[in-house]
Amino acid sequence: MTAKNIENRGGFIGLSAAMVSVLTLALALQAPSVRAAGAVCDRFERAPTIDTARCLREFEVEAGADAIERLHASIDERIKAGDFERARAAMTCARALAARGDWRDRYETVRRDGVLEYRLERVPEALDAFECALGIAERNAYRPGIAKQSKNIGAALMRLGDFRGAQTVLERSLAIQRADRSPEIGSVLNNLGDLYREQGDHKNALRYYDEAIENYRRAGDDIEVAHTMETISVMALDRGDTRTAIALLTRAMSEFRHEGQRPYRLRAYAGLARAATIDGDLDAARRWSGDGLAFAAEHGLAIPSVLQLQTARIERADGQAPAAIQRLSEALRDLPAADPHRIALLEERALALADVGAQTEAIAAMREAKDAERRDAQSRFDRQIAWQRSRLEAAERERKIATLEHESRQRRLWTGVVALIALAIALGVGLLSLRRNQRARERAAAQQARYEEALQRYRSEAEALRIDRRLL
Repeated sequence: MTAKNIENRGGFIGLSAAMVSVLTLALALQAPSVRAAGAVCDRFERAPTIDTARCLREFEVEAGADAIERLHASIDERIKAGDFERARAAMTCARALAARGDWRDRYETVRRDGVLEYRLERVPEALDAFECALGIAERNAYRPGIAKQSKNIGAALMRLGDFRGAQTVLERSLAIQRADRSPEIGSVLNNLGDLYREQGDHKNALRYYDEAIENYRRAGDDIEVAHTMETISVMALDRGDTRTAIALLTRAMSEFRHEGQRPYRLRAYAGLARAATIDGDLDAARRWSGDGLAFAAEHGLAIPSVLQLQTARIERADGQAPAAIQRLSEALRDLPAADPHRIALLEERALALADVGAQTEAIAAMREAKDAERRDAQSRFDRQIAWQRSRLEAAERERKIATLEHESRQRRLWTGVVALIALAIALGVGLLSLRRNQRARERAAAQQARYEEALQRYRSEAEALRIDRRLL
């Protein structure tokens, strides 16, 4: 509309401005809003009502600017030592401190919450914490945190059987760490190797493991090099490649010489005993197994289930089934239910019982092994179903919230439209009334002008008559 037209339509300026204002309001109400973090993240970030000074004293942490950092270090030590109860108590104290700190404090606390849940085999809860920590990192553009939590989420999804989702987030983590030249890239490469190994794609698994070893060496992390070599050796033994496995295990064992790495050395002994057994060299198998048991006794270490299994197999091969039965029974008595070798130990015990002619006990032991295998499968299935259900429920909640927000926006929009229509009608009625009143005033003015004109004429004629009368 030109300036001239606006000038000629002065009566509609108020109406046009009102329409623009209402339409702008309606469009603003229709625009999607940014919602705050969900209830799941609130559960981890919410500050518990506790006496922080008292809890700091309980964990021997002095109050100060770096109190939460020292508390985080205490939590890390307790998780590493397996003291999960005290770690959880310290986590409650850390949440209370983090709620009063900045986003980094909240990120580090929520991340450790996920690590604790993961170590407790509560994978869905760990996944919630990792995703919450990822959200904090994304909101603050913290790329190392985004990469680390994507890796953690990938590990949790892999445990839940969601290999496709795990691959997506692990590759995202890998892309960020490659771009940033992160020294921690080896861990995500190792996780990708685990992912492909779980799916039976050993070629791609080996490719990622080799790259992980290369990056671990570049970072000077010889212990992680040894761990990855041990994993590759298990793959080699599974396909019967004992030569490669022995070379890898020998190199790994040379790295497991520090005090904190001694338990891993026992696993290397078990791997070497298994390789010798596959090759049919029982003398070497006995030697590796005996060295492992002697090393455990020398340093007061708990014998891992994998070494117990290989030793029992050697004892059975030597005709010492009763000794194997006793060893396996003792190992199973103290073995955690989540140990990955539990079913193999049960099956080996059943075979040893059959060797001594205890057929009834052997059948019962084999049935127990199959029941344990079925329970493990059911537990994994239940865990996956529970996770899927929680995701579906969360998605349904999000859908309901989105629907309610959409309906609310629509109601506000229609309210604005109705108000606009009512305003337009009111302005129209007002303009019509104004025009009618203006016309009435114009008619009255014209009538008054005609009256004044006639009156003036009559006065003029009357004056003329008076003049004529004087003249007469």
